[in-house]
Amino acid sequence: MDEFSTEDEQLEEIRKWWSENWKQVIGGLVVGLALIFGWRGYTSAQRLTAERASIQYELLQAAVDAGDTASAEGIVVVLEENYFGTPYLHQAYLATARLRAQGGDLDGAQSMLESVLGAKDKELASVARLRLARLHLQQGDSESALELVADRTDGPFAGLYADIRGDALAAAGRDAEARQAYEAALAVENENLVNRELVEMKLAMLSASNSEPVAGDDG
Repeated sequence: MDEFSTEDEQLEEIRKWWSENWKQVIGGLVVGLALIFGWRGYTSAQRLTAERASIQYELLQAAVDAGDTASAEGIVVVLEENYFGTPYLHQAYLATARLRAQGGDLDGAQSMLESVLGAKDKELASVARLRLARLHLQQGDSESALELVADRTDGPFAGLYADIRGDALAAAGRDAEARQAYEAALAVENENLVNRELVEMKLAMLSASNSEPVAGDDG
């Protein structure tokens, strides 16, 4: 009897605890399930957004390949309004900036490239910085180009930064510094992005220009 009495007491304790705590238990289960399904819904929505943004970017690439600036610009607006937080917007800016530059709209291209400088994707930001520096050089603004690349000496684009730095210095008439920059571009190990033949040619042109005799020199 004692054993049954003990089991009865245990069951009674369980019933008592349940009557006092069932609301909290059910509430916890509901909250837990809501969090699980809510997170699944959130990730599903994020994935769907990324997929839709990807489709828009593919359409933009087709427009860029066809040289259709108007369509590309329209897709950029769609990305801005609906997919602002995705990386596809910055990629679209880069692609459309090239179209604008090819069409002679250098100010418009500059504006788009500047929008990518703060991108979370550091490689995209670097590409924008390099293209913007080239754009400044194209406009004859060597100082602005130099400001963009002056302190960029490491990372995967180190050689390209040094090459553009050399171009900016050469354009500013700072030949000795330009030579150092070109030599730095050639010295970067495992550099596959730099056109070494072109950099070497620019170095040779600097050396040739500095070795030309000055008018009136009998030397």
